Amino acid sequence: CPAVDFCVVGEGEETLVDLVNCLDNNFHTVRGLSYRRRGEFFQVGRRSRISQIDAIPLPAWDLVPIENYLMNRKNHFSVNVGRSMPILASRGCPYRCTFCSNEEMWTTKYNIRSPESVVDEIEKYIRTYSIDGVDFFDLTAVVYKQWILKFASLLIERNCKISWTLPSGTRSEIIDQEVIMAMKQSGCRYL
Repeated sequence: CPAVDFCVVGEGEETLVDLVNCLDNNFHTVRGLSYRRRGEFFQVGRRSRISQIDAIPLPAWDLVPIENYLMNRKNHFSVNVGRSMPILASRGCPYRCTFCSNEEMWTTKYNIRSPESVVDEIEKYIRTYSIDGVDFFDLTAVVYKQWILKFASLLIERNCKISWTLPSGTRSEIIDQEVIMAMKQSGCRYL
């Protein structure tokens, strides 16, 4: 596509910052970047995945007219009725489904945020944007039983009266009676 000069491959937080910082001259050294120069395509190589995803800043929703999206339900595909925000609790997927491009794009490295940081983010959105729902767009949100149980208990303990969904789906290996009841009691309405 002649309109594209640069393409960030993989996770973009670090690559994009590096690109902006050296756009004038040394961009050809930025790992995780592909670019076109004089009609030729170059790929600088892969950047390592971010392993401490709790350290990634939250999305700067205040820099976009988020209220327009919340009021008009144009934020994303959601089964939640009301004011719902998208959220990510993890990156990657440890599984190797034959139909999925995850392994090629991201590898099978799976990183997950702490349940506390995810609930902190939800509480922030409740206070700031008066949301009543969140939608998890993780590749595979439910992987560790103790994580999902802790997350559900924190939502209940902190009195976060929201509905939450997994519209992108998840794996089912750890979903048993205990997990499904905790999910339901904490507000899960769709998976």
